Amino acid sequence: MTPNLFPKLSEVWVGNLLLDAIVPHCMPKQANDNTTSVTLRDVSTTAAELREAVQQLRNLRAFKYLVIDIKDSPLSCGQVVKALEQHVSTLKTFYYYSSFFFVLEEESLSIFKGMSNLEHLFIDLSYFAAMPEDGHQKDDEMNGGTSLQDLEEDVLKVLPSSLRRLHLAGEPRHILNGMQWLAENCKPTLLPHLREVAFEDMMLSDPSAEQSLALTYEAFAKVGVRASKEVDTLLGS
Repeated sequence: MTPNLFPKLSEVWVGNLLLDAIVPHCMPKQANDNTTSVTLRDVSTTAAELREAVQQLRNLRAFKYLVIDIKDSPLSCGQVVKALEQHVSTLKTFYYYSSFFFVLEEESLSIFKGMSNLEHLFIDLSYFAAMPEDGHQKDDEMNGGTSLQDLEEDVLKVLPSSLRRLHLAGEPRHILNGMQWLAENCKPTLLPHLREVAFEDMMLSDPSAEQSLALTYEAFAKVGVRASKEVDTLLGS
């Protein structure tokens, strides 16, 4: 049996690895209660390799996946969440960011529903659509009177109620109107513990949009939530 060389290791940070099947070898080989945080930056891996890499970690609380400098088949956010399936109910921090735009299929924020203890969520909106919980935006819904804002509200309703910090990078085109709704409805039941929200304003190019953004920030402030465009796109600590 491979000895556990670092039995008290609490945090694993792996960066700039381009070799296939390397990630599992960077993690503890035996059941491990001490490692609570894993960060992968610019690591080429498959979903199966990632699942194998984290299977021995029994107290994983934070997982961060960043793609900054490589384009070599990065995993989608949904693939990462699926690979972490055994940890979704205990994770407190989840971070997903990519500086490269690659989309095979737009995903729904409902992939985070199972993260019942998640407190800090940092994601890139480029990969998410304004879709209901089943992950599909139906044409008959759009043509039958369901507005885009209604869909945005449905998207935001599936966020874990345990959230304290919500950072949304990328184009906010899918949920921009819904953020005003979230500000008005997050307290006291939807996101009762929310204390900080940040989202970028790259789509806001006219004075009326800027005014709308200011009103959204003000609405969050009224319920004790700090709101800004200062999205953490590095490590989401």
